[in-house]
Amino acid sequence: MPAKKTTRRSASGKTGDKRRALKHTRATISDVAEHCGLSKATVSRILGDSAGNYSIRPATRERVQAAAQLLGYQPNRLARAIASSRTRLIGLAIPARRVRQVEGVAPVSVITSISHILLSGIFALPEFQGYDLVIHKYDQSPESAQMPVNFNEDLLDGLIFIDPGAQAKKILETMAKKMPVIALGTYDSHIRFRAIDADNRRLTCLAGEYLIRQFGGEVIYVENRNLSSLVCMKLRREGFAQALRQQALDSDENRFHRLPIENDSLPPEALEEVLAARRPRAIMASSDDVAVAVLEAARNLRLKIPEDIGLMGFGDAVISQTCRPSLSTVQLPFFDLARQAASEIIATLDRGMKYQSGMHLLSEGDLILRESTALA
Repeated sequence: MPAKKTTRRSASGKTGDKRRALKHTRATISDVAEHCGLSKATVSRILGDSAGNYSIRPATRERVQAAAQLLGYQPNRLARAIASSRTRLIGLAIPARRVRQVEGVAPVSVITSISHILLSGIFALPEFQGYDLVIHKYDQSPESAQMPVNFNEDLLDGLIFIDPGAQAKKILETMAKKMPVIALGTYDSHIRFRAIDADNRRLTCLAGEYLIRQFGGEVIYVENRNLSSLVCMKLRREGFAQALRQQALDSDENRFHRLPIENDSLPPEALEEVLAARRPRAIMASSDDVAVAVLEAARNLRLKIPEDIGLMGFGDAVISQTCRPSLSTVQLPFFDLARQAASEIIATLDRGMKYQSGMHLLSEGDLILRESTALA
């Protein structure tokens, strides 16, 4: 007589778990519903994107969530996207930067040095759970023919664009008609998308005032001539001029210099010409890259930093910490900027917050004082 067949049942008395295991298929809403003895509609409401819109007893919600975890249930992104017309994908566009080489220091990429801070700011946001990030790297160098954005916007619910140049402005305005777009960078007020940045004018004024107090009135401002047309660079120049005025100092043209920096390098003779024009006691640089180029050129001229010339950068990139002497600089609130951008996009998508174009400035940011301004 043949042995009697035995069927194992789940905690709910159902056989669905056994059948699913034998088929080696992924758990579905039906499996979770069968395990809990509930309807698919109820389970779908609890595990779906709009769970907060339904009145469901906490005990039932906890039971379904525990079953989903036990069975290894993962939402079907394609099915969700079709049902809700939402992919729950947020794009993050990051510019590619050349890797600079400093003697005695391993190569460092400027964008790599801040990308982990940007990602930390986004992932620290509790509301970001349930979303995924699609990272896109684009070439920002002037000689690049690559389009600044080649995302397929049909796949994205929103986009965060880091440090966009002028060439991306029209593209971002077009994309902002289809989804919430937030750029981390400074634009003029006539934009039809959202932009968030630190207050470049205020922070440069703060740094300029410190240099004047520390080194006296013979201070100058230098920048990369290839980037001087950017709005953020214009604001930094204005901030330095404001610091001069507040200290009752002149703001003559020979206090402001556009340097011929190519491939992150400044010819020593170019720096020598700048120094001969005014004989400054300290230099405010428009960025950490510019400051490090000045530092290397000064070393070739046998000038000591800060004994002969004090030096201040802007940005607090990793290179400012690894160069020697280490670089005093303005710290930008990258964590807060990224967190704010992600928060606004999700609030627009999930809570119906009105998407507002225009420029928004954060007040965060501070001076980081290191060896390049440390007088004995």
